[in-house]
Amino acid sequence: MNLLRFGIIGSGGMAHARAERIIKNPRSQLTCVASRNPSTGQVLADAYGVPFLPDWRSLISHAHVDAVLVATHQNTHALMSLNALQGGRHVFTESPMALCTDDADALIQCVRDTNRILRIGHTSVLHSVHAVMKQEIGKIGKIMFAVMHVHWSEDTDPKQNAAFQMEVSGHPFFMGATLAFPLFDLCPEVAWIDAYSSFRNLDAVGRFDDCVATMQIGFAQGGIGQVIYARGLSQPGGGRRRFVGSLGSLEFRDDDPNVLKISATGEVCLPIPDVDAWQLEIDDFVDTVLDESPMLISPEAARRVVTIAEAAVASATEGRRIILE
Repeated sequence: MNLLRFGIIGSGGMAHARAERIIKNPRSQLTCVASRNPSTGQVLADAYGVPFLPDWRSLISHAHVDAVLVATHQNTHALMSLNALQGGRHVFTESPMALCTDDADALIQCVRDTNRILRIGHTSVLHSVHAVMKQEIGKIGKIMFAVMHVHWSEDTDPKQNAAFQMEVSGHPFFMGATLAFPLFDLCPEVAWIDAYSSFRNLDAVGRFDDCVATMQIGFAQGGIGQVIYARGLSQPGGGRRRFVGSLGSLEFRDDDPNVLKISATGEVCLPIPDVDAWQLEIDDFVDTVLDESPMLISPEAARRVVTIAEAAVASATEGRRIILE
């Protein structure tokens, strides 16, 4: 095989972003689109001159599909990915890979059984700012504390946004842990989690108008971490990340052109290269399938995000610290 033929399930913003990158790779091709929304699905298919299929299962079995890209709501990622793997297709799914560890484990086992490739779209750890921090993290000594704040303001009605519907997108801790993957990548040994969440107008089926979800994290080496995920607040959004070690610190705020490094020798602004992380993800997946090259993010690494999110939900629900193995 010297060309990887993609079928995309989904027709929202993520599907459009992925389609744009698929056609930019000279060794990949978009061959069809499936979506539960025939209107937006047809628009995406027409934009790239490919057939629209109303049923995602027919896309998985399509003769001209080697790889399925799942760009749907979070509560369908595991189901569609598992069906595609079992159908002999390679899979690229948006994150999180699942909304519980049992489903994540089923996917990993299916990868082993079918010898197919499963790639989870954790773009946050491929952005240049994370690459700069990863290169420098070993130079600031033992990590004493790490902080990552994500605050998204909204310009849409929460009732029309799946992110505000837990039955579709899971508890906000799943999105919070997904966006905080850079913290867990740099400080991977999570020993315990204390989590809390607050909602406005939370109803019986899990719909809400805004939320704040926070995790206090204990690392096996003794440091402390904090993740704050805020969604739907009326104030302007933004984000920051900071890692403080025994020999210095690294800090970044959204839209800054540099990472600020502080050490005993003073302050240094480390420039952030301009890299299309979305393209890097597609290229990585194509290279892994066609060349058998190592993936930048393994399913096992993506599973850790699911485990942390699930533990945070349990902590917030049960009002206790969750110890991770």
